[in-house]
Amino acid sequence: MNVSTALNKQKRALSQLGDLYRIARISRPTSSEISRRFVSEILDGTLSKTPQWVRYYIKGYRDCLDRALWPEMEFCYKVDGRWYTTSHDTDKPRWDTLPPEKFDMSGRPCGYFWRNTEKPFTDISPAGDHTTQEAHAND
Repeated sequence: MNVSTALNKQKRALSQLGDLYRIARISRPTSSEISRRFVSEILDGTLSKTPQWVRYYIKGYRDCLDRALWPEMEFCYKVDGRWYTTSHDTDKPRWDTLPPEKFDMSGRPCGYFWRNTEKPFTDISPAGDHTTQEAHAND
């Protein structure tokens, strides 16, 4: 593939990636859904058969867009059927408003949510298993 064609595909992929993340801020999908669409529509679609340097550039750009989403997330624990956040400036109640006997968060379902919503960003881990969040933190 010549350089001009590769750069055109890179430009198209950047546009698609921008659209994917603009739509994500509105529709608030899970990180798994964003990753699935990134792979199917951009890596396996637009960028199929492109040089590795184009794919690396797009993956790096995506990392930046992922990091830009994190201020819109909040980490929550489920206590007595209700989600409590660790974040400030949110509509959900804060975990530190719980009575002291409920402070132990180990063994409780938890996960990242889009701020001020009930929409999970990561899979909700059962019984306080944080490996799910760590696995998705770099999607």
